Amino acid sequence: MALVYATKAGNWSDTTVWNTGALPGSGDDVFASGWAVTINQNISARSLNTYASGSASAGGGFTNAGGYTVSVTNGYNGGTTTCLTLGALGCSVTGDSTGGPTGGAIGINVASSLVGTVTYVGNATANGTASYGLQNLGTATVNMTGNATGSNNTTGTGVNNASTGTINMTGNAYGGTGNGAHGVNNGAGGIVNVTGTATGGGFSNAYGVNNANTGTATINGIAIAGSAAPGAVNVSTGTMRVTRAVASTGSSISIAGVTGSVVGGLTVVKELEFGTGGQVPVSGFVKFDNSTAIKAQVRRENNTNVNLIDTASGGYPANSDVRYGVTNGSGTGTMRVPLPNQTQAGILVDNTVGTAANLTTADIVSAVQSALPRFVHAATEQSVGDQLAATFSAS
Repeated sequence: MALVYATKAGNWSDTTVWNTGALPGSGDDVFASGWAVTINQNISARSLNTYASGSASAGGGFTNAGGYTVSVTNGYNGGTTTCLTLGALGCSVTGDSTGGPTGGAIGINVASSLVGTVTYVGNATANGTASYGLQNLGTATVNMTGNATGSNNTTGTGVNNASTGTINMTGNAYGGTGNGAHGVNNGAGGIVNVTGTATGGGFSNAYGVNNANTGTATINGIAIAGSAAPGAVNVSTGTMRVTRAVASTGSSISIAGVTGSVVGGLTVVKELEFGTGGQVPVSGFVKFDNSTAIKAQVRRENNTNVNLIDTASGGYPANSDVRYGVTNGSGTGTMRVPLPNQTQAGILVDNTVGTAANLTTADIVSAVQSALPRFVHAATEQSVGDQLAATFSAS
C-alpha cells in the first residue's frame, strides 16, 4: 500500500501525472492533491481522496468521463471538494462514499449533464455540514445498492437527489444527529425509491427519508421513528408512499414513523404499527392505500398487540380457509364441513344445499322388499328367527 498523488492535471493513464511516475495500483490510496484528474480507463484502488495527507494537498478531484468501471475498497473520501464526479452514461462504481468533513464536500457527484443510468454499489455517508455521500445533480437514474446515513452536522445528507433525476436504492436510510441531516433527501421534483428501512435520526428534523418538494418518494419497507425524528416525512406537495409506518419504540417518547406535513401533499401508508406505549405511527395528513388490504398492529391496555384487518379490502381469510386441515396466514382450520351429497336435500351446507335423498319409512320398506322379495312373507311368522327363515326360504 502506498500514498500516491497527482502532481498536475491530466488523465489517469498518464504516468507523468503521478508523483511515483507510475500508475496507481489496487492497493494505493490516491489523492487528487488539488488537481483535476480524468479517469480514462477502468481502475481499482484502495481509496480516492480530496483531503490533505502527508505530501498530498487538499482539493482537486477525479472525473469518470467515459463510462468506465471504478472500484475502491476504502472509499471515495471528499475532503474539501467533490472526490469523484460521474459524467458519462454507463458508469459503474463500487466502494463506500463519504462527504465531508469540510462543508460542501461530496463523496460521489453525478453531473447535471449526465443523461442515462449509472450503477453504484456502496454506502453513502455524510460527515460534514452541507456535505453529501452521494448526490444526483441532474436527470440521471442512479441504481444504488447500499445504505445512506446522515451527518452529525447541519444538513449533511447521505444521498441527495437534487433535481429531477431518479434514485433507486436497495438499502436502509438513517437520519443523522445534525439539523436537517437526512439519510436520503429528495430535494426537488425527482423520484426516490427505497427498498429497505427508513429510520429517523437524533435531531428533530433529521429524517430517514425526506421528500422536500414536489417529487415522489416511495419506501418499499418500513419507516420507523428514531430517537428524535420520524422515519419518513413528506414536507411539501409531493407524493410519499410507505409500506409500513412504525411509531417510536421507547415508552417515554412519542414520534410518528411517517408524517405528512401539508394538506396539499399526498402521503400514503399501507400498514400501521403502534408503539409499545401506544404511540401513534403517523402524524399530520396521512391516508391509507386503497389498493390492498389495510392492516394495523395496535397496542392494548394490557400491553399486548393485536392485528386489525380491513375486511372490506379482502385482507381476511377466505371462507374455505376455516375448513379442517387448511392452512392460512392465521393458522390451520378446524371446522369439518360435510359434503352436499352427504347432507339431506334442501339443508344448507357450506355455500349450497344438501343433495342426498329424503327417505321415508315406506321408502325404506319398499326398497328392502324390492331387493328381497321373500321378505313379504316374514310378517306371518311369530318370531324374529322365524321371520328371517321365512324370508330366505319361502318360494
